[in-house]
Amino acid sequence: MAFDFRHCWDMAMIFLRVILLGLLFAFAGRVAGAMEVWERCVLLPWQHNDGDSFLVRTAGGEEHRIRLYFVDAPETAAEAEADRRRLREQTAYFGLESASQTIHAGREAARFTAAALSGPFTVHTARAVAPGRGNVPRLYAFVRTAEGRDLGELLVEAGHARAHGVGRLTPEGVRRDDQMERLRDLELAAALHRIGVWRTSQPELLVERRAVLRSEQAELDALKREIDSEDSPRHPVDPNRDPIEVLQTLRGIGPVLAERIVFYRPYRIADDLLR
Repeated sequence: MAFDFRHCWDMAMIFLRVILLGLLFAFAGRVAGAMEVWERCVLLPWQHNDGDSFLVRTAGGEEHRIRLYFVDAPETAAEAEADRRRLREQTAYFGLESASQTIHAGREAARFTAAALSGPFTVHTARAVAPGRGNVPRLYAFVRTAEGRDLGELLVEAGHARAHGVGRLTPEGVRRDDQMERLRDLELAAALHRIGVWRTSQPELLVERRAVLRSEQAELDALKREIDSEDSPRHPVDPNRDPIEVLQTLRGIGPVLAERIVFYRPYRIADDLLR
């Protein structure tokens, strides 16, 4: 049987193209998902600074409002309706007796963050926009203290925040689900040691009020499904700036796909998004 050199050569070229395309897409994914790194940042005074959200200045003199990935510290005020809703939900989650206890815990968290960021720190951000107070956007970010510790982990470990909210691949390459599980373990340890907000937590209130919240959330979810089935969202959605919660308002976009869209930002043309 004769050796078909041309056929083997064609197959080898096809195989090589597949490998090269795979490497190209992997490289493009890393570039698109890469975060900016701002070193030697400083914390600035701001009336809305709290445990997980604060104003920073970069070494180049730019000012940005930062919102931490993965964690949620108690509110420090209840000026807007959205704040009051979040405050109510946090009070139930932590098993606290009153909203004033939650606000007190939030102010403790704010002081903890201010102390942790008393020295120069590093910010990692993809400039994904987080919802928040006022018209000035906040950017989701990871923050590393002068000692190299992750601020979100420090907050949860000390009982000043819970593992909750938007997450993504960490700067060290830890997957979102793995990082969230680690933070939940730290949260459980803080609750068992009754430190931070957990000092005044009452288990019976925690069980009772979380059950009420779950029931209310189930009703809201059912209403959302009903609305979504009738109509698509009418507001414009920006895949380069809108947070995961907004992306999920689009029909067919669930948590996994929304997280993937945020991870591979920025997009220059429609084909980038399709890929």
